[in-house]
Amino acid sequence: MLHTDPDFSGGIIREKEGVRFFLRLWPSPIFLQESAAGIWSEVDDIDDDFNLLTLVDLRDRLAEKDRCTYPQEVDFILNKSTFIKKGTLPETLQILCCVQNRIINRKKMMRVIPTALFRLVRRFPERHFSLLQYFHENPGGIEMAQTNPALVYMLATSKIWCKKNNIGIIGSPRKIQDMKRVDILKSLGFTGADKSIIRLLKKIDPWGCRIEYIWGLLKILEDWKIKRRLRHLPRINFGCVAILGDLPLFHQVSNSLLHEVAENFREDKHPVTAQKLKAWLKIEEEQGNSKPTRIFSSCTRLDRTLFSDSWLPFAGEMMHLFCPLPKSPLPDHPDIRSLRNSKEVGEEGEEQGNCVLSLLPEFLAGKKVIYRVLAPERATLTLYKKDEKWQIDALESSWNQPVSSKTRDYVQGWLDRKIR
Repeated sequence: MLHTDPDFSGGIIREKEGVRFFLRLWPSPIFLQESAAGIWSEVDDIDDDFNLLTLVDLRDRLAEKDRCTYPQEVDFILNKSTFIKKGTLPETLQILCCVQNRIINRKKMMRVIPTALFRLVRRFPERHFSLLQYFHENPGGIEMAQTNPALVYMLATSKIWCKKNNIGIIGSPRKIQDMKRVDILKSLGFTGADKSIIRLLKKIDPWGCRIEYIWGLLKILEDWKIKRRLRHLPRINFGCVAILGDLPLFHQVSNSLLHEVAENFREDKHPVTAQKLKAWLKIEEEQGNSKPTRIFSSCTRLDRTLFSDSWLPFAGEMMHLFCPLPKSPLPDHPDIRSLRNSKEVGEEGEEQGNCVLSLLPEFLAGKKVIYRVLAPERATLTLYKKDEKWQIDALESSWNQPVSSKTRDYVQGWLDRKIR
C-alpha cells in the first residue's frame, strides 16, 4: 500500500544505504520505506524480534570472551541501562559497548507498547511486528491468544500461509477472525482441517510458534494415523514441535520419547532432542546406512547411542550441536571456567585431544560437570559428586597427559574453598 506524506508522529525515521525508513511501534504500528520523495510504501513480511535474541546472544558471547581480561569493565557495561560512552575503552570492549547501546535503544523504542500487550507478544519467538499490527487492528484476537496462540500466530502471518498454499491473499485477518476455527484454517489454505487439528494446535506453546515447524506439523497431520498418534500429547513445546515439523526426525522417535520431550521444560526454549536427531541422521548418511531408520524410545537411549565411543570419528557432526548443560554447581574462577553446552565440550575435546565428548550423556544428566582450566597450565577438569560433595574425577592436560603437581594443588585449592 502506498502512502503520500504519512503521519510521522510517534515513530522514527532512519536512513540506510541512501534509503529512508519510518517505523512506529504503537499506536498504529507501521513500517514504511520511501520509494520517491514523499511517497512511502509498506514493508511486507517483517521478521522483527522484540526479544532481541540475536543482539543479546552476540552481546553475551562478546562478554564471555572479554570477561577474563576485563571482568569489572564487562560487568559495568552489562549493568548499564542508559547509553554508554565508549571513551578510551579497548577496541574489543568498544564493540561490546556498541551492541549494548543498540539493545538499550531498542528497549527504549519498545516502551511505548502497553505493558500487557508487550508481554503477550514477547511470549512468541518471532514475527513480533506482525503480531503487534494484528492485535492493534483486531483487539478480539488477544482473547483467542490465551486459548489457541498458534492459530492467532497464523492469523497475524496470514499472508505467508496463503502464499505457501498458493491461494489469494486474504488482506485483513479481520475478514476471517470470527469464523469457526476450523474454517479459519481452511481459509488459510488448509482444506483438510478438522476439529482434531484445532485441538492439536491449541497445545502448541507460544514459543513453539515458528512458521517452518507449524507448516511441517500441519503437513504430517494430513495422515490420520499420525493425528491419532499425537492426540495424547499433554502439550507441544518448542522441542516437540521441532520434531513434529520435520518428518525425517519424527520417523526416528517413539511415542514415549515425544512425551518425554513435551514434558521437559528445558525443551521449551531450545530443541535439544531435535538437534541430536539431526546429528544422528547425518552420521547415518555419512555411514551410507541403508537399513531402516532407528527408532529411539527415550532421550537417554538417544544420548548413549549418539555419544558412544564408536561414533567419535563423527565428532564433527556433534560439534554443531548446541545442547545446554545443567548450570555448574560451583562458580567460575578466572582460571577455571565451566563449559555451558555441548558445542563447548566438543571444542574442548578437539582442542585438548581428549574424548570428553563421549561423556556428554553424564554431563547432560548432571552426573558430572566439566571445566576448562587455563592456568597454571591448560587442562580439562571433570568433577563428580560423592557423599554430597563435588570431587575431582579427572584433571588432565592435552592428549590425556597428567598435569603438574602445581596445577593439581591449584585446582584442589579452588575446589576446597568453593565446597566449604
